[in-house]
Amino acid sequence: MTAVVACHGDRVPGLRRDQDLTRFNTLGLPARAAWFAQAYTQEQLSVLLAWASERGLPVLPIGEGSNLVLHSRYPGLVVRIRLRGRRVQAAPPAGDSVLVTAAAGENWDDFVRWTLVQGYSGLENLSLIPGCVGGAPVQNVGAYGMEIARVLHQLTALDLQGTELRLQAEDCQFAYRDSLFKRLAGASPVITRVTFRLSRRFVPCLDYAPLRAAVENNYAAPDSVSAHQVRALVCDLRRNRLPDPAHLANAGSFFGNPVVTAQEHACLVRDHPGIVAFPVAGQRWKLAAAWLVEACGFKGVRESSGAGVYHRHALVLVNHGGANGESILSLAARIQKAVHQRFGVQLQIEPRVS
Repeated sequence: MTAVVACHGDRVPGLRRDQDLTRFNTLGLPARAAWFAQAYTQEQLSVLLAWASERGLPVLPIGEGSNLVLHSRYPGLVVRIRLRGRRVQAAPPAGDSVLVTAAAGENWDDFVRWTLVQGYSGLENLSLIPGCVGGAPVQNVGAYGMEIARVLHQLTALDLQGTELRLQAEDCQFAYRDSLFKRLAGASPVITRVTFRLSRRFVPCLDYAPLRAAVENNYAAPDSVSAHQVRALVCDLRRNRLPDPAHLANAGSFFGNPVVTAQEHACLVRDHPGIVAFPVAGQRWKLAAAWLVEACGFKGVRESSGAGVYHRHALVLVNHGGANGESILSLAARIQKAVHQRFGVQLQIEPRVS
């Protein structure tokens, strides 16, 4: 049983010591937090951060725990962000652009659906991604040819002393599946709300070949497809390939797609003619990490510990029941080693490891 203690004159009730985190991460990993609290307002969050700062404790903000690998115990304060609210910040009568803001604790897919109902497009390719709005910039979430960095306008965060910061997109240091927030780990500012620049005029982003094929196969005039139709196809693609965390514990894609130089790509094609890769900016190539993992024989693997690799998608590590952080990371390390030995490529883990 966890102990409930007062914090700053009871302004933030419910601060708990030695909290079980199993139900707060979608991998279902058994772990505990030295300290735990849920923040429903920015004031509560500010007080909690100041409390942790005074004691020199690292802080781990979580939403729905969908991009997280937990070890047995987190030594600092885990804060579950429950801030709610969404609004159209600026909708000028003329022009296509519109600014839409959501609090960090809003469910991501609910927010995406809401923006489309309002008539604003730009997030439809990111439909059905698990998690909350505040977690999307941390990972620079991306899918089906789109990523957060392309539509984020600005965000508000609190530093570890509880002081509010306002960051523009360029301040976030976005990179492929990376950002300032991810690199700073336990010392990162905590995101409280995010503003996106969306559009009244829908222009489909069909750079991802399977999505384009789905559009062409389902609609006679692909150029006239709607944002709602693209969202529906994206949801179908995700459901067909990725497990729902509510039914099979997972943290989504576990490894990022490695990016290599043109020379490295040419060598890989020479030695492995079937390798899957896509050209990206700077005369580089993005390798399909799922193909690399599957080529090494890991797709569908299920270990006695409960850790495994999903049978429909080689990038998704799953917990069939009984796995812990150590067994998940051990399996990940063996995959990384096998891929490196065969292809000379190092896979990077996408979820936060805490």
